Amino acid sequence: MTKKDFDEFIDQFLYRTKKIPPGSLNWTASLLQREYVDSLSLVLLINEVEMHFEMKIPENQINEKNFASKESLFHLLAEID
Repeated sequence: MTKKDFDEFIDQFLYRTKKIPPGSLNWTASLLQREYVDSLSLVLLINEVEMHFEMKIPENQINEKNFASKESLFHLLAEID
């Protein structure tokens, strides 16, 4: 998984689930709502990441810090991969 692949995947996810065109908003403004991750978006994101990148995100790694930005999520996935 490269950073470019990951960014394209996230842009497609945001467009499909939130109808947000790629590059129009940052991750926090589009996926996160209020102070925490919108639970349905998070479940969808985790499922799609696991399928797309053929990996399992450990339950103990699903927290606000790891999903606070595209950068932190990318680093988490790189560690798992």
